[in-house]
Amino acid sequence: MIIVEYLSRWFTGVDIYYKIDMMTVYLFIWQLTALVFRWMWRDLASPILLIEQGSFCAFKGLEAFILHNIVLRYLPIKINLGFLWLLSAIDM
Repeated sequence: MIIVEYLSRWFTGVDIYYKIDMMTVYLFIWQLTALVFRWMWRDLASPILLIEQGSFCAFKGLEAFILHNIVLRYLPIKINLGFLWLLSAIDM
């Protein structure tokens, strides 16, 4: 409770566009504590797993973008269809 009060006083002293009151700091700390407890009780996946899944999705999107803009864009349509067919066969 003392840490929350110190944080709220620090946020009061910081010159930002909008003011943060003590209730907002209490609710933020409460949500953070609840999140940590859910990780401890294994109700949520670990943060490392969430980062890994997010980076995998971003990597696959980047890979699709590069494949389209570098490889498939300048090839004739028949070669594109053959290439995509091979990729789908490999994926099975």
